[in-house]
Amino acid sequence: RDEVLPLLAQLAITTSLAMANIRALDIEHRIAVTLQRSLLPQHPPVLDGLVIAFRYVAAGQQTQVGGDFYEAFALDDRRVLVAIGDVVGHSLAAATVMAEVRHAVRAYSLDGSSPAEVLERIERLIRRFHRTMYTTAVLGIIDLVACRFEFCSAGHLPIVRCTDGST
Repeated sequence: RDEVLPLLAQLAITTSLAMANIRALDIEHRIAVTLQRSLLPQHPPVLDGLVIAFRYVAAGQQTQVGGDFYEAFALDDRRVLVAIGDVVGHSLAAATVMAEVRHAVRAYSLDGSSPAEVLERIERLIRRFHRTMYTTAVLGIIDLVACRFEFCSAGHLPIVRCTDGST
């Protein structure tokens, strides 16, 4: 009995600490998921002649938090900016850098910069403030009047173009 009680006490303390750590990780994960989802656009822009839809589906329960992002907003009544990208990582840090990149995309594109110029500025931002982070993106501007799509890719997966049911 004298040998068992200290062992049980130590087991109870260790179990208690493990459960507290699991709860803390679960809370951090839920906060990060909420943060990431709140930082992504909730509604696509509405313009005559254009239908945009987006949806974010995580690859799995454990990879819900990270730097994946998309963006779509009207630059004016005839042009829409669209972007898809990823700040590499599955962490709160990746989600917060993603938010910074998304907001920088918005700011840089509003001054009339081309997709290539916007991505060059994003690259400078990442190199200066987040040297250990890697980001990929495809960014484009749809011009509804000119029926033109100008885009630039920075290491992201290529765009699939669909016309008349074929790709």
